[in-house]
Amino acid sequence: MNQPLYKLIGGEVRETVPLTYVVGIKNNEDAYKEAIRRVNEGFNVIKIKVGNEPKRDIALVNLIRKAINDSGQEAKIRLDANQGYDVPTAIKVIRELEETGEIESVEQPVRKWNIFGIKEIREKVKTPIMIDETVFSLEDAMNAIKLGIADIINLKICKVGGIYQSKKIAALAEAAGMSCTVGSNLELGIGIAASAQFVTSTSVVKNPSDFICGAYLHEYDITKMPMMDLVKDGAMKVSEKPGLGIDVNTSLLGKGSK
Repeated sequence: MNQPLYKLIGGEVRETVPLTYVVGIKNNEDAYKEAIRRVNEGFNVIKIKVGNEPKRDIALVNLIRKAINDSGQEAKIRLDANQGYDVPTAIKVIRELEETGEIESVEQPVRKWNIFGIKEIREKVKTPIMIDETVFSLEDAMNAIKLGIADIINLKICKVGGIYQSKKIAALAEAAGMSCTVGSNLELGIGIAASAQFVTSTSVVKNPSDFICGAYLHEYDITKMPMMDLVKDGAMKVSEKPGLGIDVNTSLLGKGSK
């Protein structure tokens, strides 16, 4: 059809895709420096990996929050516990951080199977709760919606079975009054491009997405143009070229197979 994918799966609902930058688990000084550098590059949401040491988590968030405020930027902070807390700890950490400022959301605070624990956390804090590992399928999403355990779903295109399945889950979330973001499985350029096309065409993806983060972690990409080159001021605009809008570096194919 010689059309970009987004035109075939819903049309353009946004001209650019707002992005989140992810700061991984590292010492507080390095995490702080990385977060502030990306804020200065235009990222409006910084996602901080937490869940191992509550005191460290609180100290780091307050440190980065103060630096953002002092800089005059309006960037928000999102936390991702990667299932690392138990229910009481999650509630304690979130409440303590709520006393000193706003958190955009807290992602997957406890283990994916602990759906009633996630629900308890949501009922006892003001901060929106996001689920990621809890939703691997349409059925998982429906159960989460029926039980009212979260405010936001982190869709990962590869995790839930591709673009078609992602569209189904997004439709469920929209009907339930939830919002979505699109996360990363540390894909290379092809997967990143697919995520960008999906977000461009899906209105319920209202929270900035971090599907770009794999591009910052790999030394090389499989696409001719590195995905990072498409990022400007913390956002990405998809190509008007047909399909995913990328060209594969075919010279890489077959290398390492001998």
